[in-house]
Order: sequence, then structure tokens, then C-alpha cells
Amino acid sequence: MTPTSEQIESERRGAPELLKGAAVVSGGVLVVHAAELIASTVANFGLYTDSGGVFGLTLLSVFGEIAFARLPFAVGILLTLWLVRPAVARSSIQRVIGTGAIAALGGGILLFVVQLAMQIVQAPNYSLMGRVPGVNPFYSVTFALNIAITSFPLVILGVVLLWLYLRRRSI
Repeated sequence: MTPTSEQIESERRGAPELLKGAAVVSGGVLVVHAAELIASTVANFGLYTDSGGVFGLTLLSVFGEIAFARLPFAVGILLTLWLVRPAVARSSIQRVIGTGAIAALGGGILLFVVQLAMQIVQAPNYSLMGRVPGVNPFYSVTFALNIAITSFPLVILGVVLLWLYLRRRSI
């Protein structure tokens, strides 16, 4: 039996566990993305440079990637799971998997907005360096879709695990 919208709304308002669970899922996604970026940077560092002085700049770019790409994606997942479509214990597995997919898309939407805003802010700087200024929304769309689609399994797994936890606790 699927829950009614009123039951879902009352569970969402009455259970701070849902916010905590959404934070755990989005935080887990952020940790996995950060670990993947740092590990690939360290592993591939020897392939791209011979001097050790560039390594600090490479790690700085990784932390910039985490701050301006992976963090907005995780925040989008958090907001989607908390406000738009929470994973509740009385949901069916199909709804939970759909919730995970919607959460990944919600993260992608927020990532698209952040990337587009960054392009708008950086456009005047490119003209100072002699490049053609401009904003390319297709880059933002493809970047956000790439991260959202490749993160689908991870987000869905996190939401299913959250659902199993909530079912065990009967929330």
C-alpha cells in the first residue's frame, strides 16, 4: 500500500530523522566524490609533471572542484531528499529507487545553476586575458548531467539504505 500525500507530509514535518538521513546520504556522496578526486589526482600526478612544486596547485584545483562542483551537487541531493521527495519508511521499493533518481537529478539541477553562475562571474576575467568572453550554458548542462548520471547508482544506493534504516526504526 502506498502512502497518501498527507501521510508523507506529516512524516516529513514531524521527523527530523528525515533531515538527518538526507544529510547522511548527501554527505556520503560528497565523501565518495572527494575521495575519488583526490585519489585520482595523487595516482595520476606522476604522469603529468616532473616537478614536485606543481602538486600543491593540482591539489588546490581538486579542492576547487570539490567546492564548486561536488558540494553543490551534494547540497542539491540534500534539498531534494528533504524538501521535494523524502524517503519514508512506508514507501515501496520502486518509489524509493525513483526518489534516488530524482535526488540525483535535483543535485544536477543545483550544480547546473552554480556552474552557470560561475561562468557569468568569470566572463569579464576572460576578456582581460585576451580570450573571447562568453557564457556557454551547454557546458554547464553537460557537466551537470555527467555528474548526475554517473552518480545515479551511488545516490540510489544511499537512498535505499536510508529507507531500510527508516523501515527498521518505523519512521
